[in-house]
Amino acid sequence: MLGVAAELLPELVDGVSVVGGLGRAAAGELDLSVGLPLVHAPGDAAAVTGGLIGERPGAVSISLGTSGWVAALTGPPSGPLTGPPSAPHEAVHHLLGPTGRESLLIGALLSAGATVDWARRTYLPGAGHLDADAAASRAGPTDLLMLPSLAGERSPVRDPLAVGAVVGLRPDTTGAQLYRAAVEGVGYALRRILEIMEPRLAAVPGYDASSWLPVSGGGALSPVSAQIVADVLGRPVAPVAAEHAGLHGAYRAAAAALGAPVPAPLAAAVDPSTVLRPGAARDHYDRLAGAHAQLWELLRPTFRVLERG
Repeated sequence: MLGVAAELLPELVDGVSVVGGLGRAAAGELDLSVGLPLVHAPGDAAAVTGGLIGERPGAVSISLGTSGWVAALTGPPSGPLTGPPSAPHEAVHHLLGPTGRESLLIGALLSAGATVDWARRTYLPGAGHLDADAAASRAGPTDLLMLPSLAGERSPVRDPLAVGAVVGLRPDTTGAQLYRAAVEGVGYALRRILEIMEPRLAAVPGYDASSWLPVSGGGALSPVSAQIVADVLGRPVAPVAAEHAGLHGAYRAAAAALGAPVPAPLAAAVDPSTVLRPGAARDHYDRLAGAHAQLWELLRPTFRVLERG
């Protein structure tokens, strides 16, 4: 369709495998050994997923970095996929999993930590992360509904024109409440993604809707943010300070390709005492979650009016 010559494209390989050796020029530039095996490793989301939760079908994880996502392994643990699996919704899609032989269902929120950090700088100017956490904790659950889509959205809706919005402002609304609302807004978005995925996940042997979810990325470093996510989702979460989860996943894939011992995923080492369970705020968020989910659709005409040429 594009008129690209086939010889310009790499050979397709089945899953994670050794595809060659490091050439002399590259080895010299990188100060590595000539002939070092080169492994075709998974992409970023699949590598992070493999690093966090491995390859077990039914396993689910959450990433709270600059962007954010819910990722779930839905395919077989071994053997090639027989065809492209169908996604349950336009705002979630399938990737190949950590070894290239699993189906990875993912819903990606374009702006998660980026929105929270914008809110910290905007509503709590001069406040560091610890100060913002303390302010959010004192503010308590809010009645504000914030869409975190600062620059378009991929999930839980697919809309390149989506922008951020805040509903529920009152004369006594504080900066701390607005900051906390940004964290809550990310939580509501993740909750909606999970709801969209649930029918597909329920059919996967090994999926447990009540089990704790590992949460990685910069957002996992904030106990307040992690607890808010647990409360909004109504699910236990376990912060995994895994800023190098993708590297760990790539290493696991390389070890498998080379026949070396494969280390356990990072979630296997989580201390059960660090699991955060939903607290008293859960009922509050349950009451507001449906209204938050409706905002993207209700504001679609507004997004189009605000479109920048």
